[in-house]
Amino acid sequence: MENDLKTIVLTHYGNGKLECVKCGFSDIRALCLDHIDGDNKLNVAKRAGGALYRLLKNSNFPNGYQTLCFNCNFIKATENKERKFNPEVYEQQKITRMLKEKSIYKEQMTPEVINEYAGMDFFARYINSLSWYHFDLRDIYRKLKLNDTKKILLRATCLKLIRQGKLKRVGKGKYERLVMGINI
Repeated sequence: MENDLKTIVLTHYGNGKLECVKCGFSDIRALCLDHIDGDNKLNVAKRAGGALYRLLKNSNFPNGYQTLCFNCNFIKATENKERKFNPEVYEQQKITRMLKEKSIYKEQMTPEVINEYAGMDFFARYINSLSWYHFDLRDIYRKLKLNDTKKILLRATCLKLIRQGKLKRVGKGKYERLVMGINI
């Protein structure tokens, strides 16, 4: 049903054809609606999928939209500078990329950044970067100044590594790496 509605709407905004109006690409899985002027006339920014298609159909297919493939949509948005640069999002993406790189283990990472963005991959790589095979979670808590949420995540990472046969619990909060190169 929802796919039928999508077909109807994309066909309407594709000038009567179910295809990209720029390049003719016709696989519905990679077709989308585009605001021709880059604006948001019907305030559809928070609507997607069926809700968006219903809104447009119930509004008698207002002008200002066209069917594009994702590639043409991205190219148009980039060329017309329709994508707004958000410094906060950029900074968050930068920090997330840093957490995925091995350079994260250097002292430059602040506890605030680690407590905000670190995940299981970070902790697995951190454990792997330790120069000793035996470690105590309390030492890691202190060194990284982890908040309670990240302490739980570190313990969950250790449990996952135990199930994978990469860590062994040797005491309360004490673990031993069984293999070099721990990856989750």
